[in-house]
Amino acid sequence: SNQPIREQWSSPDDFQASDILKTVFQLESADNIIFVAGGFDSFASTCLASVEAYDIVNGCRSLRPGARKVPDMQHARADMALVGTRQGLLFAIGGRDGLHDPAAVEAFDVVAHEWTSLTPLRRPR
Repeated sequence: SNQPIREQWSSPDDFQASDILKTVFQLESADNIIFVAGGFDSFASTCLASVEAYDIVNGCRSLRPGARKVPDMQHARADMALVGTRQGLLFAIGGRDGLHDPAAVEAFDVVAHEWTSLTPLRRPR
């Protein structure tokens, strides 16, 4: 988490050093929360579908007390694009799955708390 008063960064204790190519995005509608999605687990040699939400003010891996865990994406991948809207939608676009460059597009609705598959890209990105 960023500690602007102390002018230093810290890493949550549960962040896995083996996870690389993770994508990070902060939704304007999700106060002080950044989403960390996908990635590549170098120990298991596999792509990840996991999504984590970090509270950057309190430095913890939780949306709010009592909040549910962010569900996994429908497609495991690394190095994708994450794009958000003010309406609370987070789009995961393209990426790499270890064998291919998938054209998959899906959206996470922060209110409904679910991922929905959308029309794939014409070409992988």
